[in-house]
Amino acid sequence: MGTLKLILSLMISTVIIGSSYGVVLAGGPESPDPAGLYEKKCSICHVIERSRSKRKSEKAWRATVMRMKSNGAPITDEEARIIIRHLTDNYGK
Repeated sequence: MGTLKLILSLMISTVIIGSSYGVVLAGGPESPDPAGLYEKKCSICHVIERSRSKRKSEKAWRATVMRMKSNGAPITDEEARIIIRHLTDNYGK
């Protein structure tokens, strides 16, 4: 009976550790992929190449994203911050 309990305990531990390892690898919900977020949210209304062909300062990208948000783009303040950073880093002046 002792051996069975030991094996069962090891199996349960393996499942718990393996499950939490997957969460660590995925980066968790607090670290979205900036490029993926940008494409997902902005392509609802725009062809992605449209903004990729532009070069703007951070201030200009912020104004653009906040204008889209005020026009009804379904993005949170945090998502807007991430998208602005992505656009500035990749398509900034």
